[in-house]
Amino acid sequence: MPTYRLYFMSPRNGHIERFDDFEAPDEDTALELACQKEGAYPLELWFENRKLARIEADDPAAKIVARWRERKAAINSIADAAE
Repeated sequence: MPTYRLYFMSPRNGHIERFDDFEAPDEDTALELACQKEGAYPLELWFENRKLARIEADDPAAKIVARWRERKAAINSIADAAE
């Protein structure tokens, strides 16, 4: 199962305060798990060397997941059109 990294960013200076590695079967599930940890810290979700999402401290989880799915659908439609 792939391992994802969730960075907890300092709300004061934007530097990494700490991180949490976790496993998830896919990017959608990883984002949903990351959204469960939202709170006082802005978060960044990474897979290997690719940033998947930035989660602001005041963003509700449902809004983040909806934006993620819209972006993913747009990418898939561009890929389908290129075929």
